[in-house]
Amino acid sequence: MGNFNGSVTLHTKENYEGKSYICTQDLPSFKGTHENNDVSSATVASGTWQIFTDEEYKGKSVTLSAHGGPKGDGYYPNAECMGGLNNKFSSIQIVESAG
Repeated sequence: MGNFNGSVTLHTKENYEGKSYICTQDLPSFKGTHENNDVSSATVASGTWQIFTDEEYKGKSVTLSAHGGPKGDGYYPNAECMGGLNNKFSSIQIVESAG
């Protein structure tokens, strides 16, 4: 997408439980990260991200932002906060840089 920077942590369980993976750059496939189709919550520390149901930034997508989530603090505690797509995500791309 460009020269953006940011950080998002993807969690395999609701409420930031389970395995986690910190992402700081575009990731066209979650294969090999142990997160493929296994994301149930997320924490966005910085930037704005687009997370997709298919590899290579395809399929349905949801925008995650450091200023988003139910409380506007970058915390997405469950699938309902991420478009209701529990364990469906396969790629992520940063779309807006932090600060």
